[in-house]
Amino acid sequence: MLITPTSAPATVRAFHCFLRWRAFQAALAILIFLNLLAFPPHRTATTDLEKVRPETFSNLSFTAEAAPKISRVFIASLLKDNEDILEGGWSEAVVNLTRALGPENVWVSIHESGSRDGTKKQLQLLDLRLSEVGAGHEINMADVGEDMNKIIPQNGPGWITVEGRRKMRRIPFLAELRNMNLGHLAALTAKGVFFDKILFLNDIIFTSDDALELLHTHHGDYAAACGFDYSRPYPTPAFYDQFATRDSYGQELMSLYHPYFAEGRSRDALVGGSPVPVKSCWSGIAAFDASPFQDPAHPLRFRAVDDSLAEYHLEASECCLIHYDNPLSESKGVWMNPKVRVGYNNVRYDAVHRSARWPSIAETAIGRLTDLWARISHPKPRPELVDQRYEEWSQESIINVEAGADCLVNKMMVVSEKGQWSEVKER
Repeated sequence: MLITPTSAPATVRAFHCFLRWRAFQAALAILIFLNLLAFPPHRTATTDLEKVRPETFSNLSFTAEAAPKISRVFIASLLKDNEDILEGGWSEAVVNLTRALGPENVWVSIHESGSRDGTKKQLQLLDLRLSEVGAGHEINMADVGEDMNKIIPQNGPGWITVEGRRKMRRIPFLAELRNMNLGHLAALTAKGVFFDKILFLNDIIFTSDDALELLHTHHGDYAAACGFDYSRPYPTPAFYDQFATRDSYGQELMSLYHPYFAEGRSRDALVGGSPVPVKSCWSGIAAFDASPFQDPAHPLRFRAVDDSLAEYHLEASECCLIHYDNPLSESKGVWMNPKVRVGYNNVRYDAVHRSARWPSIAETAIGRLTDLWARISHPKPRPELVDQRYEEWSQESIINVEAGADCLVNKMMVVSEKGQWSEVKER
């Protein structure tokens, strides 16, 4: 092919881009190889992590005697198809946490629906164990169809039109499930029983030590505190819950690898090993000051963005919006505790606990490399398209204002009649 004077610069630029991409791939491959040599894949001999890490409190940043007193904790959880998680350590961790806090100081509320594995059986066993230790609890097991018809009626909000058909939105459904999960909290509050903290637990592998560490984040003085959750463990652990996480400026993550955040207070605190100030977080394990949820006049509850905003192919996690609605977020702060690292199975949990040093040298190197690549490929974590769509929606009416606009992402998610969710592609 003849290269004309006008086409030469473009061809040279394309060639340079190709070389940079090949160099990046080569560097990444070398780092992955070094990481696997330094930290070969490891699996714990048993899936019962509470046996692997007994109740010594050795991983905590405080001693049991010096820890500030947390008198009452309400534990809330939504579960579905989680037999392996329950059997692999979750149930044991909840029971041990109850013992550590004192059964008389704990109420456990679990809502399950639509499981197709042995989740219900495992929850029945947990019900017996909580009764044995004397902890107040309510484990609600239902059919997913019952939940859907009860929570999101077709003539109410929470529906969207997709290709001429009405579809139930996923986030309103999840928000209302979480609110149902808090139903017993309201009943206890009405009787004059109050809690200091609410601990939300997803289907994650954790230990009671992890939960105690989280509850005492920032000396127990916070609006909310979260851990860090991880998905794929190799070549290095990747952060999972980017949907609900926003840094101290309300920005999305820069990268899924350490140090995750763009430059600013959040990144500086993480690198320094301190509790990380953020605008929102969840990560599968989140503790809240319980007082806003127990306000008799206007109790804090989960919600979704308005259907009219969702029509613009924008969505926001209910676990992100809750922080922007929380009246204590500004005054007491939202924090992420880097000492609390959880995973969605035992291998992923082990991946962030397999060495005394965290992050490892290889994790730090790969994190810096991916961070550099992220800065080159997308300098702004949030796509401009999201801001443009939100601006169009807000100009339609003076009442079109979303307090949690930072939480918005370019997504549309719906739920089928069987409770399965899917993303709707843009037309």
